[in-house]
Amino acid sequence: MDEHDTRRDLVDALQAVVDDGNTVTASARRAPPGPPTARRNLSVLVAAGAVLLAWLWIARPAAVFAPGTPAIQSAEQREAIARFALYLERARVDQFVAERGRMPTTLAEAGEVEAGVQYHPEGRDFTLDIRDCAIQLRLTNRMNADSFLGDALGRIPKPNAQ
Repeated sequence: MDEHDTRRDLVDALQAVVDDGNTVTASARRAPPGPPTARRNLSVLVAAGAVLLAWLWIARPAAVFAPGTPAIQSAEQREAIARFALYLERARVDQFVAERGRMPTTLAEAGEVEAGVQYHPEGRDFTLDIRDCAIQLRLTNRMNADSFLGDALGRIPKPNAQ
């Protein structure tokens, strides 16, 4: 074997290695990253999860959103509730006085007592007040109850009906 044949054998061997490498690279490029059914199953699972989350957000089912916990009320809503409570107590005391001709000694004597309302009789007059955090309101029998109530009924939050 001469030098020319040796070079020819080396070129053929090198060409075989390059061809083998190209075959492996080409087959690796054509191979899918995973079976198509696995990708399809993952897509279906993601779509179902998105639909479930959308339904939860829109429907707000009681089992998820805990109906027992009251919604957080704004300061405006708490004031409206306080004004309405004082208005109701004023009406109860006025009705008691009209029926019995005397002032009740306690609010409970006049009927149901709204939470947080305090009653202070002063002779033929009385004062009702309520203190709730930053809200302090006072209603007397000399004040116009309707003006005191104002638009509070429109600002009271509606209960959630589910």
